Amino acid sequence: MTIILLVLLIQKKSQQSPVQVIYSIPFLNADNHVIDSVIQSLSTTKKIDLIISTKEFYIDNIDHNMITDTVFLENYFSEKIKQKLTQHTGFYSYYLASSNFADLSDSTFFSFIAKRYQFIDKLLRRKELIVGMYFPDYLYNQISEINDTAKHSNHFQQSFLKTKVALHVFEFTQDKKFPDINFDGLLILKADSLVVINKTFIKQFLGSHLNILDLNREQKKQFQKIINKLLIENPAYINNIDTKIRKILKAQFWISNGKVKKVEKTTNPTNLFKNQLKEKTIYIAYDTDSVLPLSNSVNNNYNIIWTSDNPNKNFLKIFKYYATNYLYQPKSNKKNSYSKLKYIVKRRTNIFIIDDHINDTSLLNKLNKLLEICPKEKTVIINFGCFDNLKKLPDSLTIVQMPGNSKTDFSLAPQALFGGINISTQVPYTLNNQIKFADKINLKANKLAYTIPEMIGLNSEKLTKIDEIARQGIIKGAFPGCQVFVAKNGKVIYNKSFGYHTYSRKRRVKADDVYDLASVTKIAATTVVTMKMISDKMINLDDKLGKFFKDTHIDYNRIRPDTIIKIDTFYTKTITNMADFLKDKDTLKISDTAFVVIDTAIVKLTPTRNIFKVRLIDLLKHKSGILPAMPIFKYIYYREKYFEHLIGNYKEYQKKLSKVIQFPRFEIPDSIISKLELPDSLQQLLNGQLQELYFSYFSKKNIPDTSDIALTDSLFLKNEYFDTIWNDTKQLPVYSRKFKEYSDVNMILLQMALDSLNNKSIDKYLKKEIFNPLGLRNISYLPLKHFNNKKIVPTENDNSWRYGLLHGYVHDPSAALLGGVAGNAGLYSNAHDLGVLFQMILNGGHYGGHQYIDSMVIKQFTRKFDDTQRALGFDMPNQKAIVGNKAPNSTYGHSGYTGTCVWVDPENQLVYVFLSNRNHPSSKNWKIVNYHIRERIHDAIYDALL
Repeated sequence: MTIILLVLLIQKKSQQSPVQVIYSIPFLNADNHVIDSVIQSLSTTKKIDLIISTKEFYIDNIDHNMITDTVFLENYFSEKIKQKLTQHTGFYSYYLASSNFADLSDSTFFSFIAKRYQFIDKLLRRKELIVGMYFPDYLYNQISEINDTAKHSNHFQQSFLKTKVALHVFEFTQDKKFPDINFDGLLILKADSLVVINKTFIKQFLGSHLNILDLNREQKKQFQKIINKLLIENPAYINNIDTKIRKILKAQFWISNGKVKKVEKTTNPTNLFKNQLKEKTIYIAYDTDSVLPLSNSVNNNYNIIWTSDNPNKNFLKIFKYYATNYLYQPKSNKKNSYSKLKYIVKRRTNIFIIDDHINDTSLLNKLNKLLEICPKEKTVIINFGCFDNLKKLPDSLTIVQMPGNSKTDFSLAPQALFGGINISTQVPYTLNNQIKFADKINLKANKLAYTIPEMIGLNSEKLTKIDEIARQGIIKGAFPGCQVFVAKNGKVIYNKSFGYHTYSRKRRVKADDVYDLASVTKIAATTVVTMKMISDKMINLDDKLGKFFKDTHIDYNRIRPDTIIKIDTFYTKTITNMADFLKDKDTLKISDTAFVVIDTAIVKLTPTRNIFKVRLIDLLKHKSGILPAMPIFKYIYYREKYFEHLIGNYKEYQKKLSKVIQFPRFEIPDSIISKLELPDSLQQLLNGQLQELYFSYFSKKNIPDTSDIALTDSLFLKNEYFDTIWNDTKQLPVYSRKFKEYSDVNMILLQMALDSLNNKSIDKYLKKEIFNPLGLRNISYLPLKHFNNKKIVPTENDNSWRYGLLHGYVHDPSAALLGGVAGNAGLYSNAHDLGVLFQMILNGGHYGGHQYIDSMVIKQFTRKFDDTQRALGFDMPNQKAIVGNKAPNSTYGHSGYTGTCVWVDPENQLVYVFLSNRNHPSSKNWKIVNYHIRERIHDAIYDALL
């Protein structure tokens, strides 16, 4: 520290700037008189500290010689330099090469290396720091040979290495001959930890052209001890030290005299360019059978075979986003020895992970024997760092070479396998006839990647506002837990879970837990299938519903000929202010079983107006004219209707009966009834008729072919009423004036039409055509059939007709009575899988190398129609939508009653998913709306855009 201060003081006195010479090291031209005056002022101890001080130079150990993008490389180092300058770093060196295959005598390779460092002279002239190169120990013999014999002088001695690079760092091991290299610039010797510091070593150093020794703590202590004795024995050695530190001080003075003190802090954190550099240094050594990218289809199974004892969690964490059907075989697992592995490698795709030097002959033999029986088209090797391993591995298999074995490398590897990132890196060294210098295999990204926000222009620090908003929502009781997913430009930059399944705080929300999506089902299922079937030329938007049903008969005799009274399927007791509510009827505060309050409509029903005359496009626009309420009132509110009828007949007992009404069960305990002092006849009626009505619709047991439509674990709708619901639905009135009214009926009828044409239910169609090929494993109807109930987040504690916690059974009454599979609700998913689905939509129907939906169909469906202010099936920003204020008007998506939403922004290439169970334990909890949680999180994403 004292030395730097002295240099700065001298700098103020000297007005002369160092002369910059194109073909020499600029700092060598520093004023010798000034430098000598500093040397004279230093004590012997300070001088010794200088020649063994390594605090002010930094070694970047990432091999970047494979990068073809020199513009990126220059930006990378420029940004890292800015960051280092804020830490007062003066010296900076780069690895020349990180493999024994590097050959400086190869003029082709050397020219390639030189090209990569053309910008070093630019950085040096900025007078901000000294830049240079780091030579691994295995290049020392080549360097010595070239230096001593002038071999290849045409491309080495006269090159930038001799004249422009100002810093050279040489690795040195115990068995090496002490280097005697005379390059311009600073020369640093980095001693291996095994190097013994003795008199001979120090005398050789003092007599060499080296300036600084990079030693560990113990070596420094030994050096200081011995050199002090040497200086006593021979004081002339101080002249050798002065010669060495003269160049060190010149470099320090040159930097101090020229650099600007106020360095602007880079907007990119250190991890940004580190991630970019890592991505650009992954290359494919072999891919003879075009194995890559791997498919993430649900039907693909994998073996992950780790050859070391230290498996990395980051690899599996990212791997699970692409595939979950895998067997994990770490080396340390004795149950899965190589002798047993040979029985399973033939049936699955095998991924061998090598993250250390293969020095164990026994391990190598077992590995090669196993590789021999692996199908070539189903085998991939990932080699982390350790480029030399490639020489020992078969050249007939697909091999991915990672630049190192850091956390970032292990996170990027699965993305390289499955097509999450672009790969266009060339091979840095010639290995054999198959792997030659500068060869490369290009792979284009076609799936989501997982990276830091800065990689695609978002600020990580500002994104933490999402965490704050989500936690505020939990603390204030808006929901017990949630998931938030954000992807931009095809890269996932935020995927977090918060809180618990319930307020009991017994089970934390995990990334693969699934939520009841409620009305998001309308776009994630029904609209997606509609677009898919239009793309496949199976249907047209102008098709009428009647085209898809065999049973189009409507029994008009069952309907009163003149007047249709409104049907209200919403439990109005949950609404405190009906007047305000009616002003804003939409997904905001309406149960997914559509609720509508309209004036009593006088309608004469004739065959000219019925549901079968309605076009598909009108259903998607929610402009069908069909009364927006499913005919399910009698099944849900049978209890309320019964008591309404009972009180009408026993008005004198109205007050006493009102107490019984409050008891939320179909069966009222006798102890409650007996206290009311009601007539015996009325007491008998209470439970008798109520239970009779209950069991006329439902059964407490699953009776095959009779009562097997599960509403809860202990409640089943009788099958006969499933047909009744359809017959009642067919007779829903259709008004001549096609008023705009958001409706579950529209999407239910559309789903029924699609099912009829496909001859299979929508859940099975989605699994086969969309979900499984996309690799989506956490999205499904009827979740209890596909997932462990521990990963299903519960919704409401229903006290109105199902009496119990809804856990794995769809909350929406219409969807429940339709068997859990419906066009308006019933789908369950985690945020990630929903994000992948809508990334496919954002991509124009393309994902993972497969075109699922025609891009022109998606454009047609996701534009706003003037007559509805909606898209087809999709909602768009409007006064009623649960969407961020900063989202562009082109944004499309939907929200759901349970506290969910999905929004896709094509302008900013953004996908946002929010999932919660805000209606646990009660649907009366509207804090998520009152606090605008979903909208604020959406806006926080836009605030983070740089």
